[in-house]
Amino acid sequence: MKSEVFDDGSEVLVVALYKPDNIVQINFWQGTTAVNPMEDDDLWTPALWETYMLGVHDEEFVSSTCGNDQWLDNHYSFDCTSDCQDVIDISVYADQADKLGLKYHWWSVGPVAQLYVSDPTGWMIQFGGMTSSGPSYKPTYSADCKSDDGCEGRGYCNNHAINFVNWLTS
Repeated sequence: MKSEVFDDGSEVLVVALYKPDNIVQINFWQGTTAVNPMEDDDLWTPALWETYMLGVHDEEFVSSTCGNDQWLDNHYSFDCTSDCQDVIDISVYADQADKLGLKYHWWSVGPVAQLYVSDPTGWMIQFGGMTSSGPSYKPTYSADCKSDDGCEGRGYCNNHAINFVNWLTS
């Protein structure tokens, strides 16, 4: 990641995601304070939005297999399911999130693991691929409500035995 503040006060945060033979670069921009019809220009800024999203994640994410929030579904995806599955174990992204104190959630979709990770702004990234070191019991989820917990999509929150096993093996 790299960030820079320009002379006019605008800022950019550049995040690069690496995949064999490809680099995906994502730029987050914050402009200078614009004319705003609200009385207080500081009421709504990207920084406040980020603080809000990160706060919701802190409230809703209980563990790596329990809890998520409505912002999890606002994500971009970085899938590695065929051309690089033998190269990248997506658990490296969970390890990095742990180091940065960011929230994440594991899911299982058939033979493929999905890992939703908050980036430093609170936006979510969905990583799809293979893993040999994620939690042994990953909850399942599908958009048609065929999930371990019905249609709540929260994961293994009510199954204390599985949560305990996940805690022991994490």
